[in-house]
Amino acid sequence: MASKKSKSISARFKQYVVPVQQTLKDMGGVGTPAEVTSRVISYLGLSEQEQIARSATGVTLVQNDIAWARNLLRENGIISNAQRGLWKLTPLGFVFQIDEQTLDKWIRESRTRNAENRKLKSGSPPVPTLPYAQDPLKVEELEEPEEPEEIFDEQVLRLLSSMTALGFERFCQALLHRCGLRNIELTQQSGDGGVDGFGELEVAHLIRFKVIFQCKKYDTKPVGSPDIRNFRGAMDGRTDKGIFLTTSTFTPDAKKEAVRDGAKPIELVDGQRLVEFLKEFQLGLTPVTAYEIDHTYFRNFQ
Repeated sequence: MASKKSKSISARFKQYVVPVQQTLKDMGGVGTPAEVTSRVISYLGLSEQEQIARSATGVTLVQNDIAWARNLLRENGIISNAQRGLWKLTPLGFVFQIDEQTLDKWIRESRTRNAENRKLKSGSPPVPTLPYAQDPLKVEELEEPEEPEEIFDEQVLRLLSSMTALGFERFCQALLHRCGLRNIELTQQSGDGGVDGFGELEVAHLIRFKVIFQCKKYDTKPVGSPDIRNFRGAMDGRTDKGIFLTTSTFTPDAKKEAVRDGAKPIELVDGQRLVEFLKEFQLGLTPVTAYEIDHTYFRNFQ
């Protein structure tokens, strides 16, 4: 499927275009990149191997291809670009039916626009017509530049993954405090059943819950269901509230295990969700305003 290297970038990402649109419809027309990506992965039933596959540059293919599909929908008026950090359907996006012919046409047009924009930015002479201008599905493994937001997210994730194990635990402690946990302490003990810390969550200034959390700093290895079961076992007799944080991802089985009927639910926070928290709370991140030239607009006045 999407992660096979024999497929072109177009063949990889085009399978996500309609699911991204449909997922946003199901969500009422708006969602964060992390929410949409998670639901699209579930919608398509992607395997664990497909979810963790990365390019030679270390980019997660699924997330990059879904972002590429989002860009195509945005270029054609299906998704709005009005608010950073949210994907929103336009009124057209709720009603427009995307067929195969339209999708291939959009891909050809997008390739042409990207080539023209690169030419204008670099000031280079015209380039010869590329094969994908006629048939976008015959180009083998052509890497596309990521959107600035996706590049930024990958940089933050690499920064988190470069921390020491203790450093990541201290980072999670600071983040959870910003989320509302109080009296947070790290166990700093090996063999404590996987528990890295605990704190208190106060509700309405009246009710307090003890919360236990675990932190796993992985690069590409996803957190599996055995990790979730072991953590739940460490919670028994100590609390009913657990949070599992990782720089990586969770396997489908791990997600199911976290909300299994009859068992204590565990809140899962993966790497992408960590990045979203950092953006929301502006922890270690400074917001900036940037502009990108729309060369197509200015060509209307030439």
